[in-house]
Amino acid sequence: MKLRWFVILSLLLVCFGFSYASAESSEIPSLVGSWVGHSVGHFAEGGFINETTFNYEFVVTEQEGRGFTGTLYETGIHGNNTYGFSGVIAHDMTTLYIADQDKGYNTGHLVSADEMELILLVDGEESFAEACTLKKM
Repeated sequence: MKLRWFVILSLLLVCFGFSYASAESSEIPSLVGSWVGHSVGHFAEGGFINETTFNYEFVVTEQEGRGFTGTLYETGIHGNNTYGFSGVIAHDMTTLYIADQDKGYNTGHLVSADEMELILLVDGEESFAEACTLKKM
């Protein structure tokens, strides 16, 4: 019976150790460059938006390890706007967390090496929720 528990415990430790080592050794993706795309979502004061409402260029100018920074350029129904941001890649190397330097927070996911989806949420009177699909150029 003790041998059985030893084998089970050993297998669990090997499996945990392997998955931890795999996550630790994952290569950090490079986000530097220009990512372009459109969004869908809803504005409290403006209603639903679709792919023709806004165009985005998400430019990552610098990256150091898992941290990155850059500028988001927006064109659309609100004119041309520019937003600075600071972000970090989570431990899984696919989840993104981004703080707009103006207002709001984005979470995101790297779908592939050249595609990401960002989710922007802003609360309060100007609240909106938006999903943006971007492809690296």
